Parts: sequence; C-alpha cells; structure tokens
Amino acid sequence: MIFPIRPTKILPFLVLIILACSPKEKNEFKLDVNIKGAEHDVAKLKFTIKDSLHEETSKATGNNFTFHGRLSHPTLATLSVGRNKQKKFYIENSEITIRGNIDSISTANITGSESHNIYLEYQKERKDVNDAYDKIIDKIRNLEGKNSNLKRTLLQKHDSLIQKRQNITKELIRKYPESYVSLQEMAGLIRNNDYKELSELHGHLSAELKNTKLGVKIGKLIERKKNTKLGAQAPTFSLPNLNGEKIGLKSFRGKYVLIDFWASWCKPCREEHPNYIDAYKKFNDQKFTILSISLDRNKEKWEKAVKEDALTWTQLWSSGGIRSEVAQMYNITSIPKNFLLNPEGEIIAKDLRGERLEEKLNTIFM
Repeated sequence: MIFPIRPTKILPFLVLIILACSPKEKNEFKLDVNIKGAEHDVAKLKFTIKDSLHEETSKATGNNFTFHGRLSHPTLATLSVGRNKQKKFYIENSEITIRGNIDSISTANITGSESHNIYLEYQKERKDVNDAYDKIIDKIRNLEGKNSNLKRTLLQKHDSLIQKRQNITKELIRKYPESYVSLQEMAGLIRNNDYKELSELHGHLSAELKNTKLGVKIGKLIERKKNTKLGAQAPTFSLPNLNGEKIGLKSFRGKYVLIDFWASWCKPCREEHPNYIDAYKKFNDQKFTILSISLDRNKEKWEKAVKEDALTWTQLWSSGGIRSEVAQMYNITSIPKNFLLNPEGEIIAKDLRGERLEEKLNTIFM
C-alpha cells in the first residue's frame, strides 16, 4: 500500500534538496583563464590584501590556466602571461573568466566580476581627461626657457584637468556606494579636497566598506583633515632649527606665516624656492614670514639643500619624515605642501604654489 505524503512533510524535504543543489555562497574566487598561444607559458596572478602582496602561478593546460582562493574584499589584480604580457582587473569572490590572445592580453575580455565592470565604466569615463592630462604634462616638461605666461596657462589647464578627474571619482562614489572600487578610488581624493566634501562622500559609503581596513584608514585621514581645514587653528609644534634649538609655532603669533613642508630630494619642492624667496623679500617687512619644515631623514642633505637654495628664513627639521608627528598632525601625504596662517594662527589658505602665493599676499598687504 502507498501512503500519501502530507503537504507539511513535503516542504522541509524540498528545502533540503534545494540547499544541497544550490551553488556555494560567494566566499571564494575561481579564475578560469584561456589565452590563445600561451600553451607553453606560465601565468602569474598578483594582488594585495591587507597590505600583503600575494602571488600565485599556474602552468598551462593547453591554453588554459586556473586560480582559486578566498578574498576578504575585491581588489585590483594583475595577470601576467609570458614576458611583458599583463592585464589589470578587479578580482572578487565569484567565478571569473578571462578570454584573450597572447599578443593582446591587455584587451582580454573579462566576465563574472561586478567590481571589474564598474572599474571599466570608471576608466571609460576618465579616458578623455587622462589623455588630455598626459599631453599637458608632456608640454610642461618640454617647456623651454622661462615663458612664464605659457607655463601659467599650462598649469591652469593642468589643475582644471585634475579637478575634472576628481569630479568623475566623486560621481563614482555617489553612484556605487557599496563597491570596493569606490573606496579604493576615494583614497586618491584625500590630498586635494577639503574636510567637508570628503566627509560627505565618506558618508555615502556603505557600513561594510567603512569597516574594512582601508575604510577605517580613510576615515582617520578625513578626521585629520578637520584639523587643517580653512579657518581651523593650526596645530602647534616645536622642532629643532639648523643650530639644534627648539622653535615653536606659537612664537610666530602676530605674523602671517607660510608653513612649508619640503625635502631636499623633492624636485617640485625646490622648484618653489625662487617663488618663496621673491615673496619673502617683498613682504617680510609687512609681518610676513616663512617657516620651512624639512622631512629629510638625512640631516646633512637637508643642511646642504638650505645652503644651495639660499634659504634665509627659519628652517626646521622633522627627522621622522612623512611619518613624523608633525607631518601626521598636518595630514601630510605628499610634498610640496604649505599652509598660510593669519596672525591669530588660523589657516586661511593652502597649497599656494607658483604665482598664487604672491597673488594671495597682495590681497592681504596691498
């Protein structure tokens, strides 16, 4: 005799079957690579997770290579096959396929990575701006003589293109607040954007992204920007001068002070020195001075550069370099970097490079 199964018994039974037949949760990546003409090659996959570089290799089976593993989050990876044949792409915990030819790996087709699709869209948006930026950089490098008018025009175009590029990144973050690509690209905005906008963009990101190692780091960097935003009281410090005497920032109260972070090995920093010298000579008798902070690790190289560039204002040394306490206080991630303080010690301008320093001082003293 056949006994019918009651409906209440069927449902749990079906659930077990469905679970057994369902694919595994996306907690691993599987990379299926087919590169025509690579049957005798070895493929290498490189990516960085938690500040550690991972490198895996796979020998060809026909034209095929396979990689698999587990990631804590999506990350930019490089696939190398043969000599000087590379493809950059975003890898994540999913089944990803790469199809291409040994002679044109850079144009290989990638499917299965949502992060990579977002990255491709982002790169496409930036292409025209990047091409124009590269041309401007070449013109600036090849500029002969001292054609200041042409150089000024080129620098204005350079700054405009940087702003356009950053605007595209900001749109990426607003459009894809849950993508690791957005978080990765946001790191590039920290230097040249103010606290208010960075804080707003950071607020768009998902809680999951904010809790990653990079997300926490970016959050801390943004908080540091708060200390050096326009209108903020400049963080105080005390550092040794050329004679080893400790000089404190507070001793300059009552003057307009340009705090300049530089190093002997930084070519753009030293190219600014003629502009500083002109400004110092013109405005030094009007309650303006410069306070240069070297991030050199080698004291002798710092002292030599000061003499070579004929710097006559106060020179201080922060021996710990870019990781020193004062560099961290001012959120220095690259140099040259400067801050203009009013007599009350408040930050009233930043990054006054080229003729912009003298133009700003003219608005104050003229």
